[in-house]
Amino acid sequence: MVKVIAFDVNETLLDLRPLDLAFDRLGLGGLRAQWFAQMLQISFVGGLTGDYVDFSTAQRAALWMLAERQGLTVTSQEVTEVVSLMSSLPAHPEVADALSDAGPTSSVPTFPPWPIASWP
Repeated sequence: MVKVIAFDVNETLLDLRPLDLAFDRLGLGGLRAQWFAQMLQISFVGGLTGDYVDFSTAQRAALWMLAERQGLTVTSQEVTEVVSLMSSLPAHPEVADALSDAGPTSSVPTFPPWPIASWP
């Protein structure tokens, strides 16, 4: 029998807390979770309506929207710096052991579902 376990990546496997310092520098301290929820909403609504929005575009849009709601101005460079941090987020400390314990095949679909990252 083949055993496959699929995981979500962001927040489930990856720790978003390293983004907090960047949000603090923009005057958006404590609002990372709100940004992330807005980003997911933008991305999911795009998918549901047939107007695909990739995560980077959704992340940028959500950051612009959050800053505007807070009465702040952010530059394109600042937005790019925050979004670029997403590609270097560390895994939560317990992830490596949990994936090792999960069995022979664990897959992590990215959005969209290609490519697939596999463990081990």
